[in-house]
Amino acid sequence: MCAPSERAVLRGPAMIRLLAAIALIASTLSVSACTNTVRGVGRDVQNNGQATKKAVRGY
Repeated sequence: MCAPSERAVLRGPAMIRLLAAIALIASTLSVSACTNTVRGVGRDVQNNGQATKKAVRGY
């Protein structure tokens, strides 16, 4: 077992690479979640437009 002072600690470029990888994964997951949300909003807007046309025409 290693003493606390002998544990491997990421410093410098290794820490930057690790943080960059974590940030990339987090942003990828966020963007993929937003894609479905934006697509759903687009469908809602389209459906509202069609419902408005039907209401105006009296269908």
